[in-house]
Amino acid sequence: MEGFYWDNFETKIVNELIEVNGKVVLDLGCGGGRYALSLCQKAKKVIGIDISDNLIQIAKKKLSPEMPIEFLVGDATRTCFKDEYFDVVVSLGMLEYLENPTPFLVEIERVLKPSGEFVFVFHNRKSSIRSFTVIRSIAKPLLKPIKDFLFRQGTKTKTTTSYYGTPSDLRNRLYRKVHHSMKEMATFLTSNGLELVDYRTITHRSADTIFSIGSKVRNKGVQSALFRTSIGLNRLLGKSILMKRYGGNLIVRARKRMDVYSLKCPICNSKNVIELFEGKDRLLHMPGRFYVMKCRSCEILFTYPILAVDELGKFYPNEYHVFNTHRMKHGTHVQVNRYKSIKHKIGTYIKKIYSKSLYMTLLKKSASEFLKAFTIQLFCLPFRRYVHTLPPYESRPGRLLDIGCATGNFLYSMRRAGWEVFGVETNENACLYAREVMKLDVFNGGVLQAKYDSEYFDVVNMSQVLEHFPNPLDELKETYRILKKNGILIIKLPNLSKLETAIFGKYWYAWDLPRHRFHFSVKTLSNLLDKANFKIIRVDHSTNINNFIGSCRYYLEERGFPKYLSDFFNINNKILLKTLKPLGYLLKISRQSGRITVYAIKRR
Repeated sequence: MEGFYWDNFETKIVNELIEVNGKVVLDLGCGGGRYALSLCQKAKKVIGIDISDNLIQIAKKKLSPEMPIEFLVGDATRTCFKDEYFDVVVSLGMLEYLENPTPFLVEIERVLKPSGEFVFVFHNRKSSIRSFTVIRSIAKPLLKPIKDFLFRQGTKTKTTTSYYGTPSDLRNRLYRKVHHSMKEMATFLTSNGLELVDYRTITHRSADTIFSIGSKVRNKGVQSALFRTSIGLNRLLGKSILMKRYGGNLIVRARKRMDVYSLKCPICNSKNVIELFEGKDRLLHMPGRFYVMKCRSCEILFTYPILAVDELGKFYPNEYHVFNTHRMKHGTHVQVNRYKSIKHKIGTYIKKIYSKSLYMTLLKKSASEFLKAFTIQLFCLPFRRYVHTLPPYESRPGRLLDIGCATGNFLYSMRRAGWEVFGVETNENACLYAREVMKLDVFNGGVLQAKYDSEYFDVVNMSQVLEHFPNPLDELKETYRILKKNGILIIKLPNLSKLETAIFGKYWYAWDLPRHRFHFSVKTLSNLLDKANFKIIRVDHSTNINNFIGSCRYYLEERGFPKYLSDFFNINNKILLKTLKPLGYLLKISRQSGRITVYAIKRR
C-alpha cells in the first residue's frame, strides 16, 4: 500500500518541484533510502543522512556499486560538510519531529549554494484532518488504551525490521511532536536565510479515507480502482486554492535567499535591483532555474544569473529552431523555388517601390512626398506576404549587415533583391551552412570581433537578437560606428507588452529564459538607443500572435491540463492562427502586440 501511494503520487509531485539533473543532493532524514535511491538516477551525487543506524543499514543493503550515493549516520543539525556544498537539500517528513527547527534550517542555509533549493514535507497544523477538534477530543481518551497496548515497551511480540526499521522507529514516526501551519513555516524560513518559493498539497482527508478503505479490500481489482481514485482526488483537490492551504501534508520548495544587494544592473551599474519572479527553460526544458530582475533606476529587466558564453552555449543546441538542419534544408528548397515563381518576381518589384516609399516616410523630407509615399505603402500592403520585408533605401540597394543571421535565409532574399549582403553569426554550424549552401559572406563570431570599417553599411538588421546579447549597449555602439551617415538600424524583438505580461505573467512565451538575457519595452529600448546615439523614427507593432499562443501552451502544461489540450495551442496550428488573426490586429491597433520592429537612425 505504501509503495503504491509513493510511486504513483508522492514521488511525481516531489519530482515536479525538484530539478536534480547533474546536481549534488543532500537527503536529510533519508530513512530506508527510498527517495534517495530515486534521486541518484538523475543527480550527480546523493548523500543521505539519518540519525537511526538501523535505517541506514537497511538503505546500504539496497546499494549497487555504480550508484553515485552514500548513506551516513549523523545529526541533521550538525553535519560535517563544507559551506555551500550542495545544490539541493531534501527532507521528506522530518521537520515535524524537531521542537525547534531553527538549528536545522541554519545548517541547511550553510551547506546550500547561492540560490540552492530546499524541498521538504511537513504536516500542516491547519489541515482539514485536524479541524475536527471536538471529535478528536472525544476520541483521544478512548483510543489511548489501544495505542498504549499496541506500542507499549517490552511486549512479547517478536521485534522485526521492516522497510521503516524497528517498531520503535515506526512509533516515533507515527506520533510526531510538533506541527506547524504554512504561515509559521514561512516565518521560520525567512528568519533563517531562506525564502518560500512554492508549495503543494500531498494528502487530503477525503482521499486518505478512500485509500484506507482500499487497503482493507481483498479483491485486487477493486483495491487498485480505489487507490487510483484516491490519487486522482488528491490531484484534483491539490489544484484548489482552499484545499492547498488546508491540505494534510504539504510539500514546500524554498531556496537560499538571493543577495540582491550585491547585484548590479548590467546597463547602468545601479544596485537598486529587485527580483520579479523565478522561471525556467520552458522551450527546450533544459535544467536550471533563473530569475527575472528589474533595475529601478533604468527600468530595464534582465535575467539572473548572467551566464558566461560557454555556459550559455548549452542552451543553444543544434535542435534550437533556427539551427535545425532538417528545417534549414527544407526552408532553402522552398525559398529557392519561391524565387522562381512569377508571383514572387512581381511581388519583389512592388516591394522595391514599397521600400523606397518607406524610406521617404521615415525621414519625412516634405509633406507632399510623405503623403505620396504613404499612399504607395497602402497599395503595396497586400503584397508584403510574398517576400521578406525589404529594408528602406533612397535610390538603390546598398550594403546590408544582418547581425545574428542564423542560416542566412534573410540575407539570401536580400541578395536576390539587389543588396550587397554580409552576415554575423555565433553558431558555428549555422555559419557553415550559410557559407557552403547559401554561398553567403558570413563571419563566425560577434559584430565586435568582425571589425568592419567605419561607416561601411547602409542598413544594419537585428532580428530577434538584441535580447540575446550579454551587453547590448556595446553592440549598439559598434553598430553606430559601422553605419553610414543617415544609415538605418532595424531591430525586431519581443515587446514587453503590459497586456500580455499582465495576462500570462511568468508563463509569457517571450521570456525564453535563459536565452533572452534582457527584456525590453519601447521605453527602455528608446533609452538604450539614446545612450548609443541613435534616434527612433518609427515603431511598427506586429500582428503576429505566436507569443499569445505559446503563452497559453506554457500555462496549460504547467497546470497539468491534458496533453491534447496544450498541444492544440501550437504556433504551427494554421486553424488556430487564422482564428486568432483578428486578435493580432486588435493588439497592433492598441499598440500592445508582443513583437515590434523599431527603425532608428544615427544622430548627426
